[in-house]
Amino acid sequence: MYLEWAPHRDLADVIDQFWNQNEHIPEPMIWYVAEALAECGLAMEQGGLAGREADWDEIVHRDLKPMNVFLDAPDENRYTRYPKPLLGDFGLALKTKPNDPNNPCWYNKGEGTDGFLAPEHSSWIDAQTWAPIEVRRLDSKTNVYGMGLILWCLIMREQNPPQPLWLGDGNNNTALVLPAAPGQRAHHYSKALGDLVESCVRFRPMNRPSFQTILDIIWHSTDESPGAPNLALNMRTGTASAATAAAQEVPPLHDNYELGLARGQVVNR
Repeated sequence: MYLEWAPHRDLADVIDQFWNQNEHIPEPMIWYVAEALAECGLAMEQGGLAGREADWDEIVHRDLKPMNVFLDAPDENRYTRYPKPLLGDFGLALKTKPNDPNNPCWYNKGEGTDGFLAPEHSSWIDAQTWAPIEVRRLDSKTNVYGMGLILWCLIMREQNPPQPLWLGDGNNNTALVLPAAPGQRAHHYSKALGDLVESCVRFRPMNRPSFQTILDIIWHSTDESPGAPNLALNMRTGTASAATAAAQEVPPLHDNYELGLARGQVVNR
């Protein structure tokens, strides 16, 4: 496989970096990750961003987590001060169609990483009758859940979230509720960002937003026109002041293995 070179490690390393510095990851960077992942999700769902391709088999990643979002050199057109997020590691991904007879019965065996499994990743049975319950397909809404967990991890600076056990009937369940009390980590971020994350990790797939809706929310939230929320603080278009850009900085992390290394340097590393 020939893949893009991502020289700035991954989101798990960014979480470590800010945790060790006891600082919060800047909100504009989280909006950037959200936009990049939502575009990936829409492309996996329909084959591109413009519309559904004919006979497209929907892709469900099944292992969305910070460690699988790699960081490339900055994009020249948006968020130029931040490394560009790239989604990778499709080793557990599956392709499916609405009439797929194997979905979910072959795909809901709990494959993936604990802490990041959507409810539909696993099969559930009633403790009294042993009858299957909450049997739901894995589809784009499963990817929405994974995206929400990645954003949650960035907000909470947490690489290993607890895996919900999904007790109860799921009527009012939200997977991971963001604490909002003063002093809590999520208090440092906008309500719009917190609401987006919580909507993505709802128990039932039908109650999660679509990727197109997510993109609409992101574009509205980061709109820089007069009176708009502008929650990315002009970092999206690169028009932020020098002071704002410095305050919202995410220092790039460099991989041990860089382009141009001599063979001896590679061996020694």
